[in-house]
Amino acid sequence: MDKDKQEILKKIKNDKFKIVTANIKWHTLDEQFEFPKILNKENLDLVHFPYFSVPIFYGRPFVVAIHDLIVNHFSTGRASTLPNSIYRLKLLAYKFILNKAAKKAERIIAVSNATKDEIVDHLRIDPKKITVTYEGFDDKISNLNLLI
Repeated sequence: MDKDKQEILKKIKNDKFKIVTANIKWHTLDEQFEFPKILNKENLDLVHFPYFSVPIFYGRPFVVAIHDLIVNHFSTGRASTLPNSIYRLKLLAYKFILNKAAKKAERIIAVSNATKDEIVDHLRIDPKKITVTYEGFDDKISNLNLLI
């Protein structure tokens, strides 16, 4: 085990935790097909996905954090470097995966009440399934003099 993993485990102070490396890129077919194999091998009771991109073939219980639905509102592709046809294909995949993740999740963590309202409105999710948990910050960087 490398030094970084050892340091993280020391901070956790719980021998029931272990770090499993999954060298899989986000938004790829490997994320959808290979990542669930790694998760299933670990026989986990519950997984927290801190991002909407959940493997749709993962069949065990999970919680997902949905930070926003910006792409649902501004899906023009003008900021993308991809050709428009590829961008549109990825946009369809995004919407499909987001909807599947929201519907299959045991619970959804929303980062604000506005995000919760959008999840209820746009994805048709029962509001009782959504918990608002505001994002935190690190005190070490909150007092920095930032140039704007």
